[in-house]
Amino acid sequence: MYYSDILISYFDYLPLFFHINMNDLSNYRTGNFTPGHLWFILYLFVLSLIALPLFSYLKGDKRQQFIDSMTNFLYRRWMIFLLAIPPVIALFFSPSPGGKNPAYYLIFLIYGYILLHDKRYNSIVDKNKFVALILMFILFGANLAISFLEIIPPSSLANELMHGLSYSFGTMFCLVVFLGYGRIFLNITNRCLRYASSASYPFYILHQPIIVIVGFHVVKWDVGLPIKFFAINIFSFAATLIVYDLIVKRNNVARFLFGMKPQLKKKSKTAQSFISEDQTG
Repeated sequence: MYYSDILISYFDYLPLFFHINMNDLSNYRTGNFTPGHLWFILYLFVLSLIALPLFSYLKGDKRQQFIDSMTNFLYRRWMIFLLAIPPVIALFFSPSPGGKNPAYYLIFLIYGYILLHDKRYNSIVDKNKFVALILMFILFGANLAISFLEIIPPSSLANELMHGLSYSFGTMFCLVVFLGYGRIFLNITNRCLRYASSASYPFYILHQPIIVIVGFHVVKWDVGLPIKFFAINIFSFAATLIVYDLIVKRNNVARFLFGMKPQLKKKSKTAQSFISEDQTG
């Protein structure tokens, strides 16, 4: 039974929320306990602990030898796309609790650690970014055509295989495209981007509960669906920004709880001049 089908108060519902449904760990449909959008943070933390011994092992000479071997192999054109094969295997042969495959994400976490430790991988990405862009559009177009035309039966093994291949190779194509062209067109900084950079993680944590609160009220409006859609987006964004800026950003306790570094108080000009005079005197 879904809790959305019954009418109870918030405090009557609250104890039910903490019941864990093992048949649906995401629990988005039943209304039980769920990490919600924070599943990604949970996975990242757990997978980082799992990968830590490997990262420690790859330090120093061992790491350099391994990276040199990887570089020599991947420097050949299109070889970087073969990195999509291990994630495909993970999708088919490892469990996916709540629809999220930990082995799949662990492989890409390890890729990121290895590839971003050596600037030579920038040249490998640059060599393949245009091909990756073309292949990305071809793959997405093929997926749309297969879905709309129902060329492959949805419940068939062929469909699962196609989904696994397109999911992993599509991710690899996108990574090469974003890293390659992003370094060309997005390698900039300004005051707005610096603000957004520090706000991104708290914004990610805050946005979903605020969307739920705003949406709970907006869906009751007697207006058309497009107006509700834009109202939820605009009001949720504004509310998330206000909560971050006024509560999280300016309070060191809140900053700590949201994984941010403490904000150091700026010394007054009088104190700074006194310190500099004391040091020179």
